[in-house]
Amino acid sequence: MGVKGESFVSLSNCIIRKLKVVFGICHESLIYRYELSVTLEMWSKEGDPLQKYDRMKGNMSLNIVAVYGSLRSGFDNHELLLNSQPIGKGWLTGYRMGNFGNFPGVIFTHEDNQRVRVEWYKVTDSTLEAMDRLEEYDPNAPDSSLFIRKKVQSPYGKGWIYVYNQPFHDVDVIEYGDWERAAIHPVVHREIPVV
Repeated sequence: MGVKGESFVSLSNCIIRKLKVVFGICHESLIYRYELSVTLEMWSKEGDPLQKYDRMKGNMSLNIVAVYGSLRSGFDNHELLLNSQPIGKGWLTGYRMGNFGNFPGVIFTHEDNQRVRVEWYKVTDSTLEAMDRLEEYDPNAPDSSLFIRKKVQSPYGKGWIYVYNQPFHDVDVIEYGDWERAAIHPVVHREIPVV
């Protein structure tokens, strides 16, 4: 009997350990081989190890962020949020979504009849910085940034949303405000620029 393979996956406050156990039973001169896969979930009192590491480095704050495009669950750039805590889904009123081909952008409209579908996450400071790079947001040069990070009120407290920061002319507006419904074409993975 022996352990064939082992892997770990970390999801917020849960560590999942997958084991494959191989064993044999001898019966009447025949050996029967069995494989058993076991999944164990261990909830950590200390939370996600990567978030704990960020807190140990002095980045103790967690930021609430609304994502509406390629960072949403099921899309290519969601891997950036794998160690972040999902806290909810919903609609954010007063925003209009545009289709820029491989990614969406939103602008604030002040109109109650405009809304966008969002997922809310709690992210570490280092994840927020990685999101800034992905969205081509430079806090030191906001006028030349593709997106800017704006404060927004969420059901979970004050948070952030990335708003498109370039002219919104000749853009296909997504009237229903949901990138998942609009993403007919596969989303091309946008590389995070290296600083």
